[in-house]
Amino acid sequence: FAELIYYAGLIRKHRITPRFGRVVSRFDKGQVSISGVNSEFSLKKPSRTIEVDVVAVGWGFSPDLTLGGIAGCKERVDIDGTTVFAVDAQQLSSQKNIWIAGEATGIGGADLSLLEGEIAGLAASGQGISSQLRMARYRKQVFADALKRSYPVKDGWRSWAEKSTVVCRCEEVSLGEIEESVVELGAEDSRTAKLFTRAGMGLCQGRICSRNVSEIVAGLTKCAVTDEERIASSNRPIAAPIALGLLGDGKK
Repeated sequence: FAELIYYAGLIRKHRITPRFGRVVSRFDKGQVSISGVNSEFSLKKPSRTIEVDVVAVGWGFSPDLTLGGIAGCKERVDIDGTTVFAVDAQQLSSQKNIWIAGEATGIGGADLSLLEGEIAGLAASGQGISSQLRMARYRKQVFADALKRSYPVKDGWRSWAEKSTVVCRCEEVSLGEIEESVVELGAEDSRTAKLFTRAGMGLCQGRICSRNVSEIVAGLTKCAVTDEERIASSNRPIAAPIALGLLGDGKK
């Protein structure tokens, strides 16, 4: 809660007025449209247009599962629809001698990640894990899960986009092209839609748009995104290289 108090004080200091129940529904050429949303995330009218210099938006995080996926670690779908790795009470994955901690086992904040990392380190080195440490992790996990349940992103977000809205920026694939792949070409799932449109096949390999494409196609075909589909779309055969020097000096 200390971090919450800090940011609340910062907002008050700079006389920023928070607006709840609103989203940035559109931004273009130095302007943003601010719209209210209902409980299903459908936009309310009218919207308000504001001149801006910078737009910052955030809808949560997507963990990078590349290394664990290459190693064959078992994955599962978290309560918020995010694909993460399945681990046991010692943070051990389905693969022998591979312990996983942090965002890859579920987004829960820095404090939870640190506790998971400590438990994984102790387990990997054959040391005991105290009940106090386990309880601390449990409490942080309960809070993280409650937060995910309290602020779900509902399906109504799909109605915000126009046909010209770019869904996959790497391959410049618009919503209209994805709709055409379903309506005109007969795509019945996101994998087929991606083959028709190349959405998710660019430089980031779907790290940014894959989940959006899956949910858009599911909405068009009136089918729910299956856990198998979510897991399949998160797997990538090539890992992004990181120089050891960057890890050694702490720079990102």
